[in-house]
Amino acid sequence: MRTFLTAATFVALAGCGPEKGVPYNPNAVEQGVAALVEGWADAGEGDDYGAIARYYADEKGFAWIERGSVAYADYAAIVAGLDAAKHMNLKVDNDVRAIAVTPLSADAAAFHAGIGMTIASDAFTYAFDGVLSGVAVKRDGEWKFLQGAFSERPAGE
Repeated sequence: MRTFLTAATFVALAGCGPEKGVPYNPNAVEQGVAALVEGWADAGEGDDYGAIARYYADEKGFAWIERGSVAYADYAAIVAGLDAAKHMNLKVDNDVRAIAVTPLSADAAAFHAGIGMTIASDAFTYAFDGVLSGVAVKRDGEWKFLQGAFSERPAGE
C-alpha cells in the first residue's frame, strides 16, 4: 500500500509541472522574472494603470502585502486599487535594484529586490525604501506576480 501511495504522489506531482516537452532553463527563468520586476517598475511610472494590471496573475493564491498585512487579497482588489489610482493624478518614481531570482521550476520562481519608491499627488507624498519580494509564475508565456510583498530593509543594509 505504501508503494502505491508513493507512486500515486509522484504521478500527481508530475501533472503539476510545466507542459510536457518544455525544457527547464534556470537562466531563462531568472531573466524572465527579472524582466517582470523591471517592467512592472517602469510601468508604474506611467499613467496607464491598465498596463500595470497585466503584471499580476489573475488566479487563486494571489496576494499583495504592504506594511505587514494583506493590502490586496485577490486580482480584483488590486485592479480596483489601480482603477482608483488613475483618478488621483499621481507621480510615481520607482527604482529597483539587486534583483535576485530563485527558480523553482520552469514556470515558478521566488524573487527579491531592493526598491525605492516615491508616490506623490497634490495631497500627499509617500516614500519607501525597502525590499520587494514574492513569487512569480509563468502563464500563457508571460511572467506574472502571484504574490508580492513590500517590507522594510533588514537591519544593517
